[in-house]
Amino acid sequence: MKFRLGISACLIGDPVRYDGQHRRSALLVDTMGDFIDWIPVCPEVESGMGIPREKIRLTQIDGNDRLMGEESASDMTDAMHAWSTEQIDDLLRHDIDGYVFKTRSPSCAITDAPIYDAHGLELRRGAGFFARVLQARVPMLPLIDDETLRQPEARDDFIEQLFTYRRIARRESRGAR
Repeated sequence: MKFRLGISACLIGDPVRYDGQHRRSALLVDTMGDFIDWIPVCPEVESGMGIPREKIRLTQIDGNDRLMGEESASDMTDAMHAWSTEQIDDLLRHDIDGYVFKTRSPSCAITDAPIYDAHGLELRRGAGFFARVLQARVPMLPLIDDETLRQPEARDDFIEQLFTYRRIARRESRGAR
C-alpha cells in the first residue's frame, strides 16, 4: 500500500511558482514516486493568486505575521487563511499520511521562510503561512521539506514517522467506530 502525501505542487513539476516556473525534484518524483500517491497543493495559486503573480512575503505588522505583496503591499492573509482551513479539511478527507513542503516559501516553508519588518529587513525565519495552519491543525502529521528530505538519515526518520502515523491513525479510526 502506498503512502498518501500532500506536496508543494512545484516540487512535482507543476509550473505554479510566481514566475510560472517549477522546482521539480527528481528524488521525489522519480525515486520515491512509485511508493507514494502525491496530492499536489499550491497555496498561492489555489487561494486565488494567479500565474504569473507578484512575489509575496511574510511581514510582521503590529506583532502579527501577514502575507503581503512585495511591491503592492496587498494583504493576502485573510484569503490564505480561509483557503488553508478548507484545504486542510480536504486533505484530511484524503487520509494523508504526511506532507512534503518547499523550503523558503512564504506559504510552504516549515522553518525557513524569511519574515520581514515593514521596511523590508529580515527579522527571523519561521514557518510559511499554510504550513503553520496545517501544523496547528494536525500537530502529529509527519512533515518534511524538500531539502531535508535529501539527507538519508532525515529521510529514513520521515519514513518511520509515516509508518507510525498511519498505524496510530488506523487504530484511532477503528476505535471511533
